[in-house]
Amino acid sequence: YQESFIGNVKREIVPGNNKYVWYLNDMGRLYFQSENFNAASEYLKQAESQAKINYPEQPKYAMVLVNLASVNLGLGKYSDAKDMFNRAEIILNKGNESGYTPEYARSYQSIAEGYSTFGLYGKAQSCLSKSEMIMQENAKKGYDPAENSSPDDLAELYIKTGKYRDAEKVLKQSILEKEKARGSNVRELIKPFNLLGKLYYTTGDYGQSETYLNKATKLSVSFLGDTSLKYAESLKTLRKLYAAFGDYEKAEKVCKKQIEITSKILGKDNINYADALADLALIKYYLGNSPGATRSMLGQSASIIKNQLGSDNPYYISSLKSLALFQIETNQTNSADSLIKIVDAYWTLKLGKDNAYSADIESMKGDLYRKQKKNDQALEKYNNALTLYKKTFSSKHPDYVKTQSKIAKTYFSKGDYKNTLATINITTQGYYDFISKYFPVLSFGEKSKYWESIKGDFEFFNTLALKMIDQNPDLTGQMYDYELATKALLLSNSIKVRQRINASGNKNLIDKFNKWNEKKELYTKSLSYTSEQLAQEKIDQVKLEKDIEELEKELSTSSEEFAQSFENRNFKWKDVKKTLKSNEAAIEIVRFRHFTSSFTDSVIYAALIVTENTTGNPDLVILPNGSQMEKKYIKYYRNTIKFKNEDDFSYDIFWKALEPKLKDIHTIYFSGEGVYNQINIETLEDSKGKYMIDKYNIILVSNTKDLVLNRFYEKKKIKKEGINSILLIGNPMFYSEESKVSERSIKNLEGAELEAKEISDLYSSNKWNSNLLTKQYADEEKFKSLEGSKIIHIATHGYFQPDNKSSKQNSDLDQGEVNPLFRSGILLASAGDILDNDFTAGNVNSQNGILTAYEAMNMNLEQTELVTLSACETGLGDIQIGEGVAGLQRAFLVAGADNVVMSLFKVSDEITEKLMLTFYNKWIKMGDKRKAFIEAKKEIKSEHPESIYWGSFIMIGVN
Repeated sequence: YQESFIGNVKREIVPGNNKYVWYLNDMGRLYFQSENFNAASEYLKQAESQAKINYPEQPKYAMVLVNLASVNLGLGKYSDAKDMFNRAEIILNKGNESGYTPEYARSYQSIAEGYSTFGLYGKAQSCLSKSEMIMQENAKKGYDPAENSSPDDLAELYIKTGKYRDAEKVLKQSILEKEKARGSNVRELIKPFNLLGKLYYTTGDYGQSETYLNKATKLSVSFLGDTSLKYAESLKTLRKLYAAFGDYEKAEKVCKKQIEITSKILGKDNINYADALADLALIKYYLGNSPGATRSMLGQSASIIKNQLGSDNPYYISSLKSLALFQIETNQTNSADSLIKIVDAYWTLKLGKDNAYSADIESMKGDLYRKQKKNDQALEKYNNALTLYKKTFSSKHPDYVKTQSKIAKTYFSKGDYKNTLATINITTQGYYDFISKYFPVLSFGEKSKYWESIKGDFEFFNTLALKMIDQNPDLTGQMYDYELATKALLLSNSIKVRQRINASGNKNLIDKFNKWNEKKELYTKSLSYTSEQLAQEKIDQVKLEKDIEELEKELSTSSEEFAQSFENRNFKWKDVKKTLKSNEAAIEIVRFRHFTSSFTDSVIYAALIVTENTTGNPDLVILPNGSQMEKKYIKYYRNTIKFKNEDDFSYDIFWKALEPKLKDIHTIYFSGEGVYNQINIETLEDSKGKYMIDKYNIILVSNTKDLVLNRFYEKKKIKKEGINSILLIGNPMFYSEESKVSERSIKNLEGAELEAKEISDLYSSNKWNSNLLTKQYADEEKFKSLEGSKIIHIATHGYFQPDNKSSKQNSDLDQGEVNPLFRSGILLASAGDILDNDFTAGNVNSQNGILTAYEAMNMNLEQTELVTLSACETGLGDIQIGEGVAGLQRAFLVAGADNVVMSLFKVSDEITEKLMLTFYNKWIKMGDKRKAFIEAKKEIKSEHPESIYWGSFIMIGVN
C-alpha cells in the first residue's frame, strides 16, 4: 500500500478524486488492523476531511467517520469517538439498508462496539440487528461468511447482558461457518475463540474456558505476535481464570503482561489499562501487598476511567466493584456499602432487576453484613445470591459453591450447627464434582493451586464435626471419608495419569507423553542459562513452559477414557474396613486449624482408626496440642535421636492416646499428616521401654484408600513386567579432577561405594542383571537411561533446602525458589562443582550432576518395585497438608515406583551399609520386601539399640 500509494497514486490523483478518499481510508484501516493507532489516525483524519467534501451527509462518509471513531476509541479519545459514532449512525439510518454492501454492515458493527463500551446496550443491539440484516442479504449474493463478524459482536453483547446460552449458540455457529469457509487457521477465529473463553469462564466451565483461550492465543501469536492487543484480550480472561483457581502468582504474571502490551500500544490513560490495573491491585493484595498500595492502585484505576468516560459506564462500575471488594476485605464497611449501592443501581437501570450481575452483588452484600456480624441479613443476601446463581448458571457453578461455603460459616457464627452441617455438605459435594470434571484437564501446578483454595472448607468441617460429634457420631465416618477423598489428591491424580498412558497401548498418546517428558527435561536444563545461551540454543522458556502445560492437559484429557469406574468412586471408610484382617488396623491422621469466626493459629490433630471389628463409626482420638507438636516436640524428638538421649515425652505426645484403640492389633496401615511425616512411629518408646517396632508392623501409606486400590489391582492381576534388573549408584565423583581439594565441601563416600558393590555382587550371584555406577560413571544421564530397572538403589548424599530465597533470577517463571521439588534431590557425579559455585535452583536443575525431585518425578518407573535412597535425610521436604512430603518421597511415587525407602535423619555409613545388605539378603530369601526390611532393622537394633542406628530408614507404599 505504501509503495503504490506514496510512490504512484499520490502523485497522479488529486485529493478530490473519490478513489483518493478510499486509498486513505484503506491505509488507515490497515494500520488499525496492525494496531498502529497513531498512523491510522493520521490517514483516517485526511480521509474523513475529504469524504466530508465528496460525500456530505452520505452513507459513504459515515463509513469513513466510523473508522476514525474506532481509532479514537482505541486511542482513548472517548468523547470524540462517541460523538462520531452517533453522527455516523444517524447518517447510515437515512440510507437504504437493503441495498447496503458488507462494508456498511461492518460500520454498524463498529458503532455497536462503541456503544457497548459506553454501556449503551440497547443502541448496540439495534445496530447489530441492522448489520446482521445487511449480511444476510449479501450472503444470498455469495459473500464469504468468514468475513462476517456480526455474530461475534452480537455474542459479545449477549455475554455482557447475561444472555449466556444465546451467546454460546451464536459463537459456535460463527466458528462452524468460518472454519467451513476458510479452515481452522485463520485470524477471523481469534475473536470468537476469545469470546467463548470468556463465556465459559463466566459460566464456570474453567476447563473449556482455558481450551478456547489457548486456541485464541495461538492464532494471535501466529498472525500478530505476542505483543498485540488481540493477544492481550486473551490474557484479560486468563488472569481472571488463574485467580479463580487461587493461582495468584500466575494471574499476576499474566496481568502484568497484559498491562505491558496495553500501555505500550495505547498508553496509560486507557480504560483497558485501568481495568487490568484494578485486577492487578487485588491479585497483589491476595499475594501480600500492603493495603495502602492496593488502595492506591484501585483509586488510580477508577480515576483513569472516570476522567476518560465519566461515571455512567460499565468500566467505571467494574472499578467501583473491585474497590468495594477490597474495602470489605479491609473492614471499611460503610464505604463498601455505598459503592455496592451504586453498582447495584447501575445494573438495575441498564438491565433490569435480577440481571447477570445481581448474584455477585447480593453475595457482596452478604460479605458486608457478615463482616458487620449481622448474620441474619448476611444469610438473606447469600440465599438471594444462590437463587440468582442457580437461575443464571446452575448449582454446579463455582460461585454457587463458594456462596454455600459462606452460608455455612455464617450459620456457624450463629451457633446453628445443624444448618452449618447441611450447607457444608452441599459445598464439599460441589468441590467433588468440580474435581471430577476439571482435574483431568488441569496441569499439576493448577491442581495444587485449586486444592489450596478449597482445603480450608474441609478443615472447617473438621472443627464442626468435633463440636457435633456427641449428637451425631456419624460425623467421625464422614471425617474419614473426606480424608480418603482429598488426602494425597494431587499425588494420586498424577500417578493415575501416568499409569493410564503407559498401559493404554495408544502410540499417539505415549508419543505425546514422551514428548512431554523431553520438554520438561529441556526446561529444567534451561533454567540457569543466560539470555545469550537461551538465544544461542533457540530456547523460549515462556513458550516451553506453556507447551509443557498444554501437553500435560492433553495427556490428562486423553487418558480420561482409561479411567475405571471403580477408581472414580468416592471411597468410604467401610471400603477400607473390608480389606482388613482380624489383627489389622487402618489409621488416618487428620490435621486442621481450629475455626471460630475465622481460622486461628491453633492446630488440632485427630487419629481416625478402623479395624475389621469396627462397628458404627471409626474410633476418633483427638490430639489438641498440634501447635506444640509441630514446634517444641518435633525438635525434642529429633534431638533425642540425634544425641542418643532418653525420650521421656514423644510416645506420650504422638502415640499414647491411640494405644487403647489398638488392642490385639499387629499390623497398622498408617497414613500420616503434617508432623507425622517427620517422625518414624517405630522409634517411639512406651513407658515399659518397648519400641513400637516390636509391638506393631507399621506400613506407611499416602492414603489408606491405597488398600482398596491394591486389592483391586491384585484381582486384575496387574503386576510389574520385565527382566530382573537392579541399578545401583554408589560414591559418585562429586568434583572434576581440576578442582582444588582444599575447596571441596562435599566428602567422598567410599562406604557407599562398598555398599553398592556388595549389593551388586549379591544380585549378580542370584542371576539378576546388575548395573553398577560409581565414581565418574555415577552420572545423571546414565542413571536416567537405566530408569526401567526393577530395583534402584542410590547410595550417595541427598540434600534439601528448606526455603532458598537467595536468587530471584527465575521468579517470573514461578519455579525454583517456590517449588520444593526443585529444592530437594540426590547428588551424582559433578554435583560438587555445581553446589560450590553459583548455587541456585536454576543451576541445580540445569546441569548434569544433581537429580532433583522435579526431575525424578518425570522419570518412567512403571516397572520399578523399589527405589532405595540410601542417603542422608532424603525423606525431608516441605510438609504439604494432605499431600505428605513434597520432596523425593513424592517424586518417586509419582514416577511409578511401588515403594520408596528413605531416611529421616543422618546415620553412619557403616550402619547404613550393614542394614541395606541385610535387607536385600533377606528379601531374596523371603520374597517379601517389607518383612525383610523390618527384620533387617530389628537385626541392627539387636546390636545397636539406640534408634538413630535403625530408626532412620522408613518404607512407604503398599506393595
